[in-house]
Amino acid sequence: MECFPELVEKYGYDTLSEASSLGTYVFHEDYFNLWVIEDVSSDCDLSRVADYIEHLASSSNVDLQNLAQIGIIEGLMNFHFEKIASYLQKNSRKLLIESEQTTHFNKNVWSTK
Repeated sequence: MECFPELVEKYGYDTLSEASSLGTYVFHEDYFNLWVIEDVSSDCDLSRVADYIEHLASSSNVDLQNLAQIGIIEGLMNFHFEKIASYLQKNSRKLLIESEQTTHFNKNVWSTK
């Protein structure tokens, strides 16, 4: 929540704390991804989201890598990912390519940059 104070403004601290207590996937799939879909459109915000995904994807912690891939990348593919794809970096692009193999989406999405 510290990385994206806009989430607290939109949903409230108590709601996000409760979602986080239920697990990181609940927080990301129910709140973070919805915020990205509904509210993120500026280059600055898209870059911040991509940096966050890259941070998770670059972690040595496999659970964080999985969160980036399953909870965020695959969660956004059908809605909004074409806007973020051009901002992705090395490790998050790798996860996007891997996700393409297990899900159905337009392959051109990840080749925009």
